[in-house]
Amino acid sequence: MKTNLTKKQAGALCSKPGKNGLDKPALQGLLYESEKGKLTATNGHALITYLVEPDKNDSSGIVPPELFKTKKTDGCDYSVNGKATRHSYPETSYNLVDEEYPDYENVIPDYGSTVEVGINLELLKKLCDAVPEDSSKNKHIKLIINPDSKLTALKFEQLD
Repeated sequence: MKTNLTKKQAGALCSKPGKNGLDKPALQGLLYESEKGKLTATNGHALITYLVEPDKNDSSGIVPPELFKTKKTDGCDYSVNGKATRHSYPETSYNLVDEEYPDYENVIPDYGSTVEVGINLELLKKLCDAVPEDSSKNKHIKLIINPDSKLTALKFEQLD
């Protein structure tokens, strides 16, 4: 598999051990679907899918985020075939997570049509800075997409 992901990026949405008193080993890794060329990570609240270039000998499995390089400038190739291996000096292998990954595709709502939205991350950061924290120090916004609107196709609202 070829990807430029770093360990920090790959692990950002993976569940952490013992978080909120729950231990979900399958969600502590990324689901590598070699036949689809995808890596998927979720913590049960948010989900991200990365496109990767699979190797013809790769098999699917749940790979730990530690597999991935630590520096953006490092060049690495990976293989998944019974183990997850980072091919760089020194070559390092990791055990796959021996759990069943949830069927994430069936929990994504189907609204009948697809709406794609490009978001400027700098603008999103400013938006996040503008939203006050709740009592648990979390920030919540609601994203409203109205593809039929000529004026406001995309709108954010603070959640109460």
